[in-house]
Amino acid sequence: MVRLREKLALDFHDGWPQAAAELEVALVDGRVLKATHDAGIPSADIAAQGERLAAKFDALAEPRSAPHAAANCARRSSVSTVSPTLARSRGLRPTD
Repeated sequence: MVRLREKLALDFHDGWPQAAAELEVALVDGRVLKATHDAGIPSADIAAQGERLAAKFDALAEPRSAPHAAANCARRSSVSTVSPTLARSRGLRPTD
C-alpha cells in the first residue's frame, strides 16, 4: 500500500463542481486511461438513481443501527422512485 500511495497525486481544481472527479491512470506500457464523473448531476434513470440512494442509505445506516432497523426504516418509506425489482428484494410492495 505504501508504494501505491507514493504513486498517487491528488489535485483540487478551482471552478470544478464539488462532486466532480477525474481519474487518470498511466500504465507501464505508456497508455493513459481517463474517466470523469460528476456525482452532483442526477441520473436520467430515476430507478437507477433510487437504487444508488438506497444502497447509500444501507451503507450509512446499517453499521450504526440495530440489526434490521435500517431495513425497517426503508420499508416504511416511500418507494415510488425505486425500481420494482429493488422494492421486491427489500420486501416492499412497489408502486407502479
